[in-house]
Amino acid sequence: MSGYREHQCVRSALACRATSIVANLSTAPRFQPLETAQRVDSRSCERASVPPAVLQTLRRGPQHGYALAHDIKGTSGDLLQIEEDSLYPTLQRMLKAGWVNAEWGVSARNRKVRLYKIPPAGRRQLEREVSSFERMFKGVSRVMRPAQS
Repeated sequence: MSGYREHQCVRSALACRATSIVANLSTAPRFQPLETAQRVDSRSCERASVPPAVLQTLRRGPQHGYALAHDIKGTSGDLLQIEEDSLYPTLQRMLKAGWVNAEWGVSARNRKVRLYKIPPAGRRQLEREVSSFERMFKGVSRVMRPAQS
C-alpha cells in the first residue's frame, strides 16, 4: 500500500473510531488543521486522537501541557497541532478518569508548571485504544486492498 493510501486509511479509520472515544471523554478537544488540504471529513477524527496521543507521549516521561502539545506536533510530522485552549480541558478529563496524574514542578525556564504522568490505568487505557485501532485498521486495510481476480 502506498504511503498516501495508507495515510488516508489511517485517517478514515480514526474517523470510524471517533464516536466511541468521544463518548469516553464527552467533550474532546479541537485541533487546528495545519493545511486545509489535509483536513478530514470529520473533525471528531482529529479530536478523538488527542487522548491516545497524550498517553503515548507521556510514556516517554512526565511533561507539562505546552511540552506535550509541542511534542505531539513534532512527532506527527506537523500533521497534528493541538490548540492549548482545548488541551488543558482534555487533560482535566483525563485526570478525572485516572488516565493521567499531575504534580507541580519546575520547567526548563525555571517556571512553575503542572507535570503530567501516565499511571497504570492510563497505560491500560492506551493499550485498549491501540488494540482497538489496530483491529479496526486491519479491517480497513483489507477493504482497501485491490480486488484479486
